[in-house]
Amino acid sequence: MTTPKEAREQNLFQIHYFASAASYTGKQSESLPAPLPLSRLFPLLEGRYPGITQRVLSSCSVSVGLDYVDVPGETENGDSGKEHGEEEVIIQAGEEVGIIPPVSSGHRLFSLLLNDKLYLTPLASPRNALDIGTVEEEEEEEEEEEEEEEEEEEEEEEEEEEEEEEEEKP
Repeated sequence: MTTPKEAREQNLFQIHYFASAASYTGKQSESLPAPLPLSRLFPLLEGRYPGITQRVLSSCSVSVGLDYVDVPGETENGDSGKEHGEEEVIIQAGEEVGIIPPVSSGHRLFSLLLNDKLYLTPLASPRNALDIGTVEEEEEEEEEEEEEEEEEEEEEEEEEEEEEEEEEKP
C-alpha cells in the first residue's frame, strides 16, 4: 500500500474498498492517478471493474479525506447533475477515498440518539443511511405482542370458566 506522502509524490490517491466493494474488486485498497474530478471516479472504476456501478457503487457512500461527498452523476438529459455555480470536488494526490456500502438495505432516515433524545434527519440519498429497521417492522412486532396478550387473556378466561363450571357441579 502506498503511503499518503508517496502518493503525493507519485501523483496518486489511495482508494479504500469496504465490504461488498472489497469483495467485488478483490482488493482492500489501490492507488489511482490524481488529480481526478469526483464525477469521473465511478466511470473510472466501471472501466476497471465492469458492472461495479450498478451492483455496488449505486448504493455506496463515498468519502474524500474525512468528509462524505455526493458523487455527481449524469442526469437523463446528459449533464452532470450539478447545480450551476457549484464547484466540482477534485481528488488530489495523496488524498484517501473510501467506497462505503450501506450496512444493510439503507433507509431515507438516519437517526442518532444524543443525550436521551432521538433525532431523525431526512437524507438526500438513501445510500447515505444506516439500516436501523422500519416503522412497519415495529408495528408488526407490536401487533404480534398484542395478539399474544389477547390469546393469553382468552386462555385465562377459559380456565376461569372451567373452574366456575367445576365449582357449580354437585
